Amino acid sequence: MIGPCSAVRTLFNKTTGTATGAVGVFTYDLFNADLNDYNHVMAVMFSVPYDRNLFCNWFAVGFFGKQKKCDHRLFNSMYNGSETHFVRGKADGSCISYESDFVVVSASMTDSVENPLWPMSQKVCPPG
Repeated sequence: MIGPCSAVRTLFNKTTGTATGAVGVFTYDLFNADLNDYNHVMAVMFSVPYDRNLFCNWFAVGFFGKQKKCDHRLFNSMYNGSETHFVRGKADGSCISYESDFVVVSASMTDSVENPLWPMSQKVCPPG
């Protein structure tokens, strides 16, 4: 679980000189205290290719309803699909952000051999 205004770090390594890479998607349930349940998930997609001379590192972050399954279809949607409910970026160290009605998520990822991915959630407080 990622708390409000907190950050997590994930690290994906590429073994230099090998024809291997890593891709994936993972989700976090976003707990709603008023409902005593979760009603949304935050999804994070990453792609670290086997050959960085041919392909680029990509990542994406966004929010979906709790019915969204964390599977190949979600990965494919976030990697290839139109940016609905999420934002995607090339991993060059810059930051991407996606804002919903209730939370903002920002993430950055580098294009180095070790690819740290930094998703960070931030609770949006209603004006008051």
